[in-house]
Amino acid sequence: PTVDGELQIRGGEFAIAGLPGVISDVNADITADENELQIKRGVAKFAGGSVLLIARFPINGGKFGIAEAALIGRQLRFSPAEGTSATVDADLTITMNSQASGGPQARLPHISGDVTLTSAEYTRPFVLDLSVLRGAAQRTVVESYDPTQDSVVLGPDLNVRATGPIKIHNNLVDVQLGIDARGVQVSGTNQRYGLRGALSALPGRRRPLYANAFDIRRASIRFDD
Repeated sequence: PTVDGELQIRGGEFAIAGLPGVISDVNADITADENELQIKRGVAKFAGGSVLLIARFPINGGKFGIAEAALIGRQLRFSPAEGTSATVDADLTITMNSQASGGPQARLPHISGDVTLTSAEYTRPFVLDLSVLRGAAQRTVVESYDPTQDSVVLGPDLNVRATGPIKIHNNLVDVQLGIDARGVQVSGTNQRYGLRGALSALPGRRRPLYANAFDIRRASIRFDD
């Protein structure tokens, strides 16, 4: 087919499976010809913040080439589970080669860039079951992994940084964590992902635990996968 023309979207709204909310107030300018489809500028509201998208999709012989997109998000607020919340800024690059060789994963969208936590808080209570220390070890149940359910590839240059502390406040601990200046690198897919980097605990006070209280003087968490 021959493609040629322009499309404008004003005040649109989209719901996409897997996203934690609708994309609203969509305004976009799209152009297309026999060589390329472009989203010259797309802006929208999402997750309580704003997003900006600029993208290009080369067309060669009726097939898409390597698509490239720049996605900028500001003050996006997420609460993936009760007692967890985060506000983030994102400066991402998304590439996709639908004709790539090397298996289905090679043809998925690849996401790289920087995600900055402007605030993050964890208030879910911890439950300690010390009974496992007495008696036989429990069997570990591992969920099966179906690679056909992967929808995006994360990294290799996807980094998470923070402008302030990550706050953990619940029945067990009251502590603030800081991300190493180099950030935490994310890799893998939406189903199976790994982290590389370190978090350091800022001085804080642990709440009473079994009639004892503890002061945190130094602590760190290192991710190696």
